[in-house]
Amino acid sequence: MEVTYDLSQFSQIGYLREYYSTIYNGNEYLLTHFHGAFEKFDKEIPEYLEIGGGPTIYQLISAGAKVRHITFSEFLDVNRKEVENWVENKNGAFNWDIFFRFVWELERKKDSTLTIKEMKERLRRKIKRVIPCNVLLDNPLDPLRMQNFDIIASNFCLESVTDKESVFLQVLENVTGLLRRGGTLIMSLVKNAHYYNIGDLNFPVLPVDEEKMGRYLAHMKYVDIQINTMPAEEGHGYHGMMFLTATKP
Repeated sequence: MEVTYDLSQFSQIGYLREYYSTIYNGNEYLLTHFHGAFEKFDKEIPEYLEIGGGPTIYQLISAGAKVRHITFSEFLDVNRKEVENWVENKNGAFNWDIFFRFVWELERKKDSTLTIKEMKERLRRKIKRVIPCNVLLDNPLDPLRMQNFDIIASNFCLESVTDKESVFLQVLENVTGLLRRGGTLIMSLVKNAHYYNIGDLNFPVLPVDEEKMGRYLAHMKYVDIQINTMPAEEGHGYHGMMFLTATKP
């Protein structure tokens, strides 16, 4: 399988249409686990960092209920612009309404009185910054020096930065260096993938599984490591999707 390392060929519109044009079982799985992760917090969380968020905001919907400030970071200009367009409610921004409706149904079970429109407005208010990041740097947010985020989330990002384990481990160290002690790491990853495709293009992925991620985080002294996996249907090029949370000591 031929893959390309040239991110200039990445199409944010192609990516959104390929994976988020409708809510698949995998989307429901992730939205449900994001909801469950944030439901556990019994007080407002001051600072949340989304690292390598791509052109998507679905992963932030449940965070909007519990987080005061969201910093959204992403390497590619076109992806940041896509998110900025949604935050600014511009014409032509990607429509995430079906994702908000799914989370609204989850929140409604807890007697939430918010409408879907109000949920969107709430999240737009919470996203305070959309900034560049480069996870290959010691400080991925350089020149921003903030290193006390209460939650850092990375979804389908770190394993798609490289297909080399040594680089992945350094990237994991770089990113979690921004997390305060006692803070929560949230990650979703594809299991045992070697590439992901957008149209006819294939981009490299480091194959990881539950054993590897548990070992990596335990080596970094993380505690309360919880990993949940949804098996993939045949023909997807990967074995499943993993959702993990861990606490930095």
